Amino acid sequence: MESCSSDFALKNVVVDNNASRKPYSKRKHSNGLCRQACSNFSLGAKEKAKKYFSRFYKFRQMDFEYASWQMVNIFVSPQKLYRNFSYHHSTRNQWARDDPAFMILLIPWMFISTTIYSAVLGHSFFGWLKLLSWSIIVECIISGLIVASFMWIITNRWMIRSEHSGVVSSGPTSPTIFGGPIRSDFNYRRHSSVASDDESINSDGSYSYPLVVEWAYAFDIHLNALFPCIIILRIIQPIFFYFIRRRTFVGSLIGNTFWLAGILYYVYITFLGYKALPFLRRTRSILLTGTVFVILYVVSVALRWNLTKGMCDFYALF
Repeated sequence: MESCSSDFALKNVVVDNNASRKPYSKRKHSNGLCRQACSNFSLGAKEKAKKYFSRFYKFRQMDFEYASWQMVNIFVSPQKLYRNFSYHHSTRNQWARDDPAFMILLIPWMFISTTIYSAVLGHSFFGWLKLLSWSIIVECIISGLIVASFMWIITNRWMIRSEHSGVVSSGPTSPTIFGGPIRSDFNYRRHSSVASDDESINSDGSYSYPLVVEWAYAFDIHLNALFPCIIILRIIQPIFFYFIRRRTFVGSLIGNTFWLAGILYYVYITFLGYKALPFLRRTRSILLTGTVFVILYVVSVALRWNLTKGMCDFYALF
C-alpha cells in the first residue's frame, strides 16, 4: 500500500514538473525568436546603411537616369513614382533607394538657386559659398535627418496596422525603436529561394521580415517632397522678386502664396509616400497638417507678414 502511494506521489511530481516547465519553455522559445528577429533586423539595417553610404562617391554605380525619371514624375505623376517604389520593394525587399543618386541630383538645383539668390542679394564669392553650404547641409540634409527621424518614430509607433491581410503573426514581441516596442507584431511572409539579412526563415520554407518603416525610406520621402519646394521657392519665386520684396499687401500675398504652394506640395508628396506602405493606417492624418498651414497663410497675409522678404533678409547676413 505504501509502495502504491509512493508511486502515485512520484507520478504526481512528474506531472507537476512538466506542467511548470511547459510555460517556461514557451517563454524561452519566444524570447529566443525575438532576439533572433531583432538581431537579424538590426544587422540588415546596418548592412543596408553601410552599402548605401559606401556608394556616395561611386558615381559609376549610381542610376542617374532612373533618378532623373523620378524627379520628372514628382511633378507629372507622383502616384506613379510611388507605385514604382512598390515594384522596387517586391524585387529588392526594401522600400528605400539603393543609391544616393537622387540626392546627388538635388545639389545642382541647390547650386543654381543659391546663385540666383546671391546675385539678387549682391553676395561676394565667400557669401555665395556660405549660403550654398547652408542650403545643402542645413536646409537639405540636417532638416531631412530631423523630419525623417520624426516621421520614422511616429509611423512605427502609432501608424502600423494591428491587422493586415497577407500578414502572419510572429509572436508576442517585436523589434524595437530606440528601446521602445513597436505596436505591430506582424510579419510579411513570402516564398523565395534566398533570404535577405533582415529576414528569418519559417517552418514552411517561407521567409518573413518585420513590418516597420525603414528610416532610409522616410529620408527618401523627405528628398522627394523637398525637390518641388526647391523649384517653387528658389527657382520660380525669384522671377517675381520685383513685386514680392515691396512692403505692400500684394507683395505679401504673392510671396506667401509661393510658400503655401511649396509647403502643400511637400505635405502631399509626403502623404503619398507613406500611403504607399500597405501596412500603415491613418495616413490621411498627414494631410491635416496642410490645413494648419492654410490657416497660417491667411493670418500671415492679413497681417502682411512677408515670409519671402524675411528669408531674403536672413540670406543677406551671409
